Amino acid sequence: MLLVGASRGLGLALWRRCAADGWQVTAVARGPVQAAPAGEFLRLDLASPGDVQTLCHRCETEHFDCIVYVAGVWEQEAFAQTPADTLRQLVDTNLVAPLLLGQALLRAPQRTGRMARRHFILIGSTAGLDNEGSASAGYVSTKFGLRGLAHAMREAARGCALYVTCLSVGALATADDAADTDVPRVPADDVYRLLLTIVSLSDRALVKEVVLPAWADGDV
Repeated sequence: MLLVGASRGLGLALWRRCAADGWQVTAVARGPVQAAPAGEFLRLDLASPGDVQTLCHRCETEHFDCIVYVAGVWEQEAFAQTPADTLRQLVDTNLVAPLLLGQALLRAPQRTGRMARRHFILIGSTAGLDNEGSASAGYVSTKFGLRGLAHAMREAARGCALYVTCLSVGALATADDAADTDVPRVPADDVYRLLLTIVSLSDRALVKEVVLPAWADGDV
């Protein structure tokens, strides 16, 4: 598995579960990871064209059974006050990098036989759904675009055994409150179980999109 965006939150939780279950993981993150699980770690900034090129080269020259793009950033203040450089970094990380990564996967030499299939799973957000209501225009725009990227890339990938899925997740439990069963957020383990389901289906099944809001998400 290639896990992109693994320094904290959902990405780090998925890395821990994958490593515990025996996946051979290559994890990518911008900053250092404390108590990193087993596997290879690549420190790359997904807003840097050079670092993205490095990652794309790995995807063109190595075979990953599953590529999960978890990386995402958002505005830290009201949209009207967000600097232009921050918005550009947001678009580069949330949308341009997965677009180029998908292109690299399409260019990679195709395997044949039982191990030919690859999964490209894009972790989106319910903020990217129609009429969700968020005012974070930069984040919403990129997550809406990520769904469009998944739909278009899926068609471009037909015939080359690349299965593209967009998983739009709602409010997630963080590492601090994941053990609190009263917190009405989606546990990271639920996302992991969905990933396992998607990759374990037969070659004849294609999961296009999954929407996973928290039960308490009233704006979805």
